[in-house]
Amino acid sequence: MMREYDYIKLDQPEDPDWIVVGELFTRMYSRMDEIGLLLPLSADGTEKWLKTVRNTSGKYGLVILVKDWGKAVGFAHGMVKFLPDYLGGFAVGSITHVYVDDDSRRSGIGKVLVNLLEDWFLTKKVHSIELQVITGNPLAKEFWKKLGYLEELQQYRKTWD
Repeated sequence: MMREYDYIKLDQPEDPDWIVVGELFTRMYSRMDEIGLLLPLSADGTEKWLKTVRNTSGKYGLVILVKDWGKAVGFAHGMVKFLPDYLGGFAVGSITHVYVDDDSRRSGIGKVLVNLLEDWFLTKKVHSIELQVITGNPLAKEFWKKLGYLEELQQYRKTWD
């Protein structure tokens, strides 16, 4: 029998679960730092991100929290954005974050989170869905390919130290 998790769509700014989403967000950025992200999260980055997504979730964006026996173990965030006119001006879905704690990976949680975002994007009539993956995260690349996503671009960054 497959284990069942609770998937909670956060669309009310006052929902108390935003606190645990912030904690997961901070852990996710710590992990991304370890595998090569060149843009560190600012000291108040989590609070700034939460302020934005709390006010847009359900309208232009969606945050989904997953709990295992009441413990938050992952989340996903997606938003609708518009391409420039020279690329057709289409609405596209952007999966900005998918995070699952190490102990809960390979359980199907990530796939369900993505499926829920994709279903929401369909209701928003997006042309396509895009996302970015850190170069140093081969498991993420494999995950997205298994879900039918195709590699399209590579991003480069030069920093001034």
